[in-house]
Parts: sequence; C-alpha cells; structure tokens
Amino acid sequence: MSQRNPPPLSELTRRQVQWIVGGAAMTLATMPGQTNFIAQFNTSLRETFGLSHGEFGGLYTIATLASATVLIWAGTLVDRHSPRKLAIGSIAGLGLTALAMAGLGHVALLVIALACLRFFGQGMLAHIAMTTMARWFNRFRGRALSFAGLGFTIGEASLPFTITLAIAGFGWRAVWVGTACVLVGIVAPLIWFLLRDPPDGKRALASGAVNPDAPLTLALTGQNWTRSAVLRDPLFYAIIFGIMAPPAVGTLFIFHQAHLSALKGWDLMVFTAFFPFLSVTTTACSLLAGFLVDTFGAWRLMPIVLLPLLLSPASSWARCSRNGLSL
Repeated sequence: MSQRNPPPLSELTRRQVQWIVGGAAMTLATMPGQTNFIAQFNTSLRETFGLSHGEFGGLYTIATLASATVLIWAGTLVDRHSPRKLAIGSIAGLGLTALAMAGLGHVALLVIALACLRFFGQGMLAHIAMTTMARWFNRFRGRALSFAGLGFTIGEASLPFTITLAIAGFGWRAVWVGTACVLVGIVAPLIWFLLRDPPDGKRALASGAVNPDAPLTLALTGQNWTRSAVLRDPLFYAIIFGIMAPPAVGTLFIFHQAHLSALKGWDLMVFTAFFPFLSVTTTACSLLAGFLVDTFGAWRLMPIVLLPLLLSPASSWARCSRNGLSL
C-alpha cells in the first residue's frame, strides 16, 4: 500500500541494511550476463569466429530469447526455495559458464554459452535479487529495490572500461577465467554471508524474530493471480511492451558500441570511459524513483514511466535538425 509520508531511512535496522547490501551484491554479480559486460568482448569474439556485426547480433538475440524462455519456468523457483541457495546456485552456474567462454572453440558453443550467461546473470540472479527485496520489504520497498539496484549501477560504471583494459593486457580468454574466479571465490561467499539471516528463514522463525517491515496483515489485498490469469488479462500486454522498451533500446546501443564507435570515429576506450556518467545519472534517477514509489505507489507512476525515454530521441532529433544532420 502506498503512503504519503514514507518512513525515514534511519528506521532501517542493521539486519535490513544487511539484506539490502546482499541484494546489491546479487545485482552486481549479474554483470557477466549483462550486455554492457559481454559487449566488451564483441570485437574479440567476432574476430575469433569470423562473424559480422549483424551475425553476432543475431546470435546474441537467439541466446537472449532462449534465456528468457527458460526463465519463464525457472523464475517460479524463487517462490518455492531459499533465495540464498538459489543465488549461490546461479553464481556457480555463471562461474562455470565464464570458464566455458574462456575455452570456446566453435560458434555453436558460443550461442549456448551466451544463453547461459544471460540466463544465470541477467535473468535468474537479477530476478532473485529483485523478488527477494520486494518480498522482504513493505514500507521501504521502493527504496530497498533502488538501493539493491545500485549493484547494476556500480558494475556499469566500473566494469566496461576495466574489462576493455584487461582484454588489451591479458587477452579475452584470460579475462573470462578471472571472472569465474572472482564469482566463485569472492562474490559467492559474500552473498552467502549477507543473506545468512533472512526474515523468512528457519533461524528467524525458530527464534520468533519478526520482520520489522512486514505487511500489517498477511491477508490477500487483491486478486490471487495465476500465470494463466495474467496471460488472459489485456492490461498485461499493454504493460509488458512498455516495460520492454527501455532495456531493448539500451541493449541496442550498448551491444553495438564497438560498431557505433567505429562509425563515429571514436576510440572504444573513450566510449567506455563515459559509462560512469551514465551510472551517476542512473543512480540519481533510481533513488528518486524509489522515493516516489514509496510515496505515491507504483501504479500511479506507471503512465509516465516512459516519458524520459520518449524525450531522449526527440531531443536528439531536434538537435540534429538544427545542425542540418540526420540521425
């Protein structure tokens, strides 16, 4: 339920802060499956397998669609199993896939590996993180999701340029080996520690610990939606296409950054060096959105959520028109 005066962040307990940091750690761990990470290997993979920009983009699309299809069913695991165990399992799968990327020898294996990267990272691990935050928080839900999403922002700000330098210095296969080591040796133990005391875990239930931000009542406040009921609702299709627009547009530009940089005559390292500016903007907007959700409710903001994306190409078109250029 939305409220006009959301509680101050000072009311968060130490345990709650720990859970939010765990959520941020999970979203940061998704990076090897995110487009802005994989895109840094674009040139190396295309040269290794003799692919054009269009061919590699087509294979990436196939891999992403395959990942999304599997996630439709695998996503329900979050409703039945511990997020802690699911997160560790996803990171293990992501680490194994990173090792597989390092040893790729055939284009067919490339598609399978890309699909696994997208499934375990961009798909499953992100789904676990966001679902867990939404379930564990009530009055702080919007801001908890925003803070947990900072893992995406930190990764976007720091990793593209770092990965570009690492590939230049050590080679793309060695970078994937290093990625696997970091995931399994550092990130997995960190998440295991941060999520060790969840509000719905056996330890909390046995001790009688109460989630300090649980809903006031466990009674259902609306329709108990099933998957078939959602698919029959026309409103679902109106919403889903709007939700798909921002990641679709962003993925297009980020995945083809090497090609776009070449067309513009820009150095790729210069392009990736500007990712921190993108991250600063994303962070500010995310935190603002979290506050607005806690204040007004997500459903009230839904009709205007795409306006910033609409204004971006409109402003670019106006600027090009003034300068006599074409988009």
